[in-house]
Amino acid sequence: MSSDDDKVARYARLWGCAQVLEWWFGNLAARRPYDVIQLSLVGAAIAAPTSKGLVCAALLARVGNLFTRLPCAFDAEVLSSLSDATVFLAIVTQRVRSLPETTRWQLATFYFAAGFLKVNTSFLEPTTSCASTYFIQILDVLALPTLAPFAFRLAGLATIALECGIGVSFAVSPRLAVFLAVSLHAGIAITPPPNNISGFGVICAVRCFWVLGGPPRLSPGLLAGAAAAAAVLGGLTSTLHGIPSPQIPFVPPLDYPAVVFGALAFLCLATKPEPGERDSTLLALGVAGVALWFSNLRMSGGTNHLLGLPTGLLQQWYADDKTSVFSGGVLRVDASNSTLLNALHPAELTPILADGARRLLRENGNSGRFWNPAVASIIGHNLIPNPSFDLRYTLPAYELFRALRLTSEPLDLTFSKLPGAVGDEAWRRGDRGIQRTVNLQFSPRFPAVVNCTVLSASRPCDDDDLFFQDFIDAPPTLLNQLGRALLSWNSYVILPREGPTNSLAPDELPCYGS
Repeated sequence: MSSDDDKVARYARLWGCAQVLEWWFGNLAARRPYDVIQLSLVGAAIAAPTSKGLVCAALLARVGNLFTRLPCAFDAEVLSSLSDATVFLAIVTQRVRSLPETTRWQLATFYFAAGFLKVNTSFLEPTTSCASTYFIQILDVLALPTLAPFAFRLAGLATIALECGIGVSFAVSPRLAVFLAVSLHAGIAITPPPNNISGFGVICAVRCFWVLGGPPRLSPGLLAGAAAAAAVLGGLTSTLHGIPSPQIPFVPPLDYPAVVFGALAFLCLATKPEPGERDSTLLALGVAGVALWFSNLRMSGGTNHLLGLPTGLLQQWYADDKTSVFSGGVLRVDASNSTLLNALHPAELTPILADGARRLLRENGNSGRFWNPAVASIIGHNLIPNPSFDLRYTLPAYELFRALRLTSEPLDLTFSKLPGAVGDEAWRRGDRGIQRTVNLQFSPRFPAVVNCTVLSASRPCDDDDLFFQDFIDAPPTLLNQLGRALLSWNSYVILPREGPTNSLAPDELPCYGS
């Protein structure tokens, strides 16, 4: 067996085991037939890793799986599929030796982009930053509350520096980059729920092996060290996280992804880099667009990036084009009686946060609340404990249409169409310039309307008020098809007035999760 074939075989086993973990933790019984077929191919690749045909079939099935689930997929899944496509192409074109260089630039681009996209006013504002929530959760579980004010203020800047630093390190010193990346994901792993995303660390650790030249040969010493690291991280997370919250259904007492990440992290750090060919950066730049995790970056309604990075351009260009799924502007949902809709948006996960973390967040000026609509859209709205019925939020018109199509219950909805296509927090929560606030009552079969009233004008609705009708009738152009199939948008919650002074929240976009 050639050196390249041996590396592919070793990688296939590690990659395949990581794939099995995703199904195991995700409850295979609830998966689709396609997933079972994919799992069978992965199992065959693990059993016969020297068969390039089986390995390629498993890789291709994994990439295909992503397209069967879009637009509802996490950034990590897209990164994983781009990486798998790269390995597949390297095998079929017999360029396995170029994988270390290609993967190095993929990860360099991904991590640097993750930090760069966080250079926005909302992420750098401690009272709204996703980083503040992460840091406070860790300090709370480590019983270090005295450090909270300091960490709270610097969390955003420190996160940007670390992620951009990892990206630069992949370009100049892969071994240092792997160490920093493993450290970052170890911190994420010990973060209490709902932000203990250890599975993301597993995905990145598996890809790091290519940066180092390929997975190592598993000697008894390495296996023993990996087992010890797995036990340590598994025990640490179990101790720190405590008994799983009853608010989180289907969660086992042991964080299995953290256990696997512990083993992979040890193997990454114990692997000595091997030189690879300096060519082929195939698909390296494609990962920049999937690095939005916990960035606070405003993707609709105008950018909040400090360097003016444009976002939501299609919604601005086609705002008044009724033949486009990007039309309709930004809508603010003011009230809804739908349990499903209120679970999907804004998907509040505050009950899962530990009481101590919530208290520390509030003491430092944060609302102490947390939302993540991507979790509800991708994993399931049934994971959202006690959906909020008193929160307002904004989202593009088409995304509200997409959510309404999922309902099968009578629905009362009040929404306002915001003026123009861009604005700030005052624009999102205020009433200035709003021409239409509409109350819609749907029958159980959307889009049958029982009653529709324009509250701001005290008149029945006309065709222009039924925003969803344009999307139903939108022609199947290429751009519309891509918008429907590939893109989804998070809702942005509007923090309510709180406190004895009835004051407004900071004029920044609250963290909306992944």
